[in-house]
Amino acid sequence: MDDNLNAPLPLLPIDYVFTGENSYQVEFVFVYNYRIDANRLKDALDKVLVYFYPLLSKLKKNPSDDLTITPANDGFVYEVFESTEKTFSADPHIYLNTVVSMENEPLGKLRLTQTPTGSVLGISIAHFVADGFSTFYFLGELAKAYQKKSITPPEIKRSWFTSQRVQSKEKITAEDIVRQTGFSGPFPRKEVSRDRIVWENITVSNDKIQQILNDAQKESAARLTKNDVLSAYLAKTYLTRWQNNEPLDKAYITSPFDIRRFSDLVSGNYFGNGICLMTVEIEYDWFLKASISRLAQKIRASINNINKEYVINSYNVLEQYRHQEGLLKMQQLHVAHPYAGILATNLSRVPLELCDFGQGKPTRFMALTPSPRGAIMLPGQNGIKVDVCFPFFSNTDKMT
Repeated sequence: MDDNLNAPLPLLPIDYVFTGENSYQVEFVFVYNYRIDANRLKDALDKVLVYFYPLLSKLKKNPSDDLTITPANDGFVYEVFESTEKTFSADPHIYLNTVVSMENEPLGKLRLTQTPTGSVLGISIAHFVADGFSTFYFLGELAKAYQKKSITPPEIKRSWFTSQRVQSKEKITAEDIVRQTGFSGPFPRKEVSRDRIVWENITVSNDKIQQILNDAQKESAARLTKNDVLSAYLAKTYLTRWQNNEPLDKAYITSPFDIRRFSDLVSGNYFGNGICLMTVEIEYDWFLKASISRLAQKIRASINNINKEYVINSYNVLEQYRHQEGLLKMQQLHVAHPYAGILATNLSRVPLELCDFGQGKPTRFMALTPSPRGAIMLPGQNGIKVDVCFPFFSNTDKMT
């Protein structure tokens, strides 16, 4: 645990992108075939939030006009509901209480819904507080506290990054943002009601993934991974479907990268928004003609270029862009290009078995992060389950 416990935390440059209106949050829903005791869960929360205090916080602006994660007694919301429905609702959003990533709003919310057949747990966390890995880390420690086991305190500090922003007469352009940080923009973020968000849930079997990988590897001298070929497969499947028959110049395939891989930056117990983005920018005509293998090779080559220096540089570019353009422009950056891109997030190795509140892991779970043009890879039965969030607007919509 950090020495300066409960001190306001500065937002890192990447965190600013996930603040403001219509920014999206990290959200999961877990279904259990047994009842989680509401009072016991509350006691576990009280214990764990002492260590995971960014969840018990609110977003504040300091005198320098920077944003901080500031501890607040009402910064986390826990609520319990009773339901008479014996089957899982067709609208899973009813199991969530969504956070708003604005000043003075709670940054974490947990909803426990008790049903005649068990419990449903829905969690919503501001993305600048925690990424998908950190959310599972928190839930795993919560489950341990629920079972009265000792917990592993997280690493909270943000001092691993020190801004090295260099004053330059050259303005950072939209092209610089894509190529040096992986984000796209600036484009307005459109408000979309929950009932208009369209999800498609598919499962790609292990045999299918292995077949795609074997076929792709025959055409590649470089060693490809399942993630490379699955990202290429999803891009080929959905980008053409989302095109709406209008011409495009470029295609953009974006992948998050976990900075915990660089142990000299942060430890594996880091709790935060520990990502950077990598985007492959491709001529659209080439994309249409390219095989999955050739596309996967481009993805692999870009991922191979991600190192500690890339992470630091991307954060510095975002920092310089915020000071150049202001907070509102930061809040118009997108994780996936809003009319020509796809975000492929691989969470297929998340430790679902750790989310065990005494009688077994969840029988069902889903990602509900409303990320337009997002494809989230999750562990599935005999394969990988992919939750795909369809785009909110197409390239015919006005961008500015």
